[in-house]
Amino acid sequence: MTASRSVYHLNGLHDLVQFFEQLERDWRGWEGARTWRSLEGHLSIEARHESSRVQLRATLRHLDPSGDLEGWTASVDVSIDPGEQLSAVVQEVRALTAG
Repeated sequence: MTASRSVYHLNGLHDLVQFFEQLERDWRGWEGARTWRSLEGHLSIEARHESSRVQLRATLRHLDPSGDLEGWTASVDVSIDPGEQLSAVVQEVRALTAG
């Protein structure tokens, strides 16, 4: 499956970088879910620390602008190591948002 959608945010996604940097700082674990959402909620990322792994769920949403249809939602779950793999993800997010 392939899904794509434009995602808008006011600050150039700087807070997305901060979200991942905070996960990296707390690599030993945290309670519950942490969530980041784009300005209009078209993209959300939820992170949980479970059983020595970081579980990420990215959800992309598209609503029909006419309001006639509900649109669609696509989600992907990724499990990563809270050490080097998480650090690599942080570097990738920095590069992605740098333009």
